Amino acid sequence: MRSSLTSHPLPEFQTDYIQSCIDNFHKSILQKTSLKVRLKTKNDIDEAVNLLTSNIQASAWESAKPSQPRTSNIILLLYIRNLISLKRRARCLWQRINYPSDKSQYNALAQKLKRTIANYRNESYTKHLESLTAKDGSLWKATKHLIRIRNPPAILRNTNSEWVHSDRDIASIFANYLAETFQPHNSILLPEKINIVEQFLNSQLQISLPPKRINNY
Repeated sequence: MRSSLTSHPLPEFQTDYIQSCIDNFHKSILQKTSLKVRLKTKNDIDEAVNLLTSNIQASAWESAKPSQPRTSNIILLLYIRNLISLKRRARCLWQRINYPSDKSQYNALAQKLKRTIANYRNESYTKHLESLTAKDGSLWKATKHLIRIRNPPAILRNTNSEWVHSDRDIASIFANYLAETFQPHNSILLPEKINIVEQFLNSQLQISLPPKRINNY
């Protein structure tokens, strides 16, 4: 298996933990919520809303449980750290003395460290693939994560057909485009319609209310 697939295994999806938190939240909110609430005045409604908000927040904090820390292979990580320290010492020795034997030792440690890290990545990725199952949805989520299409950001050009890279130029291109797009319709700017609007605005408004309708029966 290629070592360049990923440097870390994909995250594990804790569906059981999420479902338990949801169930605890439902039980807690049902115990705290009472339907016999007075809702006749504005103050009653405000107090009921504040009480419901505080109950939701308290139930959310009570139902959330701290997740267990992830365990890792400490022995292998310590072995990799020892190889890194040995490689750094060999590099410092070769840079200080410049002996051919020190350079050969440094190159050998660097290659050994590279192979060890590649093997560690392959083993961790293989264990992660073996742990994927269709029961909890982890296999489907991992497949969706791998096959998703990452669209690169579009590259813009200015009026001179030159590529734009700076944020200021990109912002100016978007500003000009939006200014040209969002403009009033030509039919609104006709002189006839402008005169109609001005006559309506300049007309005298009725000061008093119209008389009420009188029934003759």
